[in-house]
Amino acid sequence: ESQRQAHAAATSPMTESAERMEIHLSPDGRVAQAAVKWKLVQQNRTTVGWDYFTLLRDAKGWHILNLCYYAE
Repeated sequence: ESQRQAHAAATSPMTESAERMEIHLSPDGRVAQAAVKWKLVQQNRTTVGWDYFTLLRDAKGWHILNLCYYAE
């Protein structure tokens, strides 16, 4: 939600892309850890960083349990 708000409030358009992704799945297929390197471009400024997700799958689908992110 905070990311959506940041894009909506930006004074100029921002584009974000995933540059690299690594996913590790637990042996039973219920838990996944994902690392995503991202790039955010706004006018002439580029920021890169990482998102680290922990996900859990249940009968309704995948749910984010934890997200840690930072810019390099």
